[in-house]
Amino acid sequence: EGSRVSAGIREFPHDHPIAATKGSDNIIAFTTKRYSRTPLVVQGPGAGADVTAMGVFSDILKLLNYLPH
Repeated sequence: EGSRVSAGIREFPHDHPIAATKGSDNIIAFTTKRYSRTPLVVQGPGAGADVTAMGVFSDILKLLNYLPH
């Protein structure tokens, strides 16, 4: 009811939390009725080389548990 969602590429001022993102971090800002003046910002590591390699290695270790010993 009356909800609106948008996604896109925007330019932000240097003092905005999104402008402070470093490297391959992912960041999303929620602007809602509750967070209208200051958006709720969620930030964390993205799929950079190290994070991706660690995820693949973890998956391989999990798969090893399914092999006969």
